[in-house]
Amino acid sequence: MTYYYTSTFKITFILPLLFVLGGCLGTKEIQSEVYITALGIDYSNDMYHVYFQAFGFTNVAGSDPGIASEPAPIVVGHGEGETIQGAIDDIEKNSVNPLYYGHIQTFFISKNILDGHLDEFFDFFSRDYYLRYNTLAYGYEEDDIKEIMNVHGLFYKPPILTFPYDPNEQLFF
Repeated sequence: MTYYYTSTFKITFILPLLFVLGGCLGTKEIQSEVYITALGIDYSNDMYHVYFQAFGFTNVAGSDPGIASEPAPIVVGHGEGETIQGAIDDIEKNSVNPLYYGHIQTFFISKNILDGHLDEFFDFFSRDYYLRYNTLAYGYEEDDIKEIMNVHGLFYKPPILTFPYDPNEQLFF
């Protein structure tokens, strides 16, 4: 009789767990995510403005390293909020695809952030475990951040092969 109850218990409680725990539920396909490679941050009109740069990987990898026939597509997104997290949430709620922050290599920081809000910037981004320790940071004064982030490389190379992402590669031959 004890064997009957033990078997019934195993079938009733353990078998359904196998269906819940197994499988690839919640996985995201590589092509359906947006890989953010640069963030720009500004503060104006009592609001934080966060810009992100992402681009298509069509011209990044491939078997033919020659000159591309068209520029790699660049996407520049914008979000604003009373806090940095609010601005990032604004970007995410308007994005169709999930955003992945693990490939951020560059920050563009405005003069307004450098003058009065640098503590908030460091406080927020020092907690983000996605960011790399060797992320580059550039300050900009009065240029439009969208113009800075829309720069294409020479010969239609993707932006990741330009100076803001790898200055050593560009300066030393």
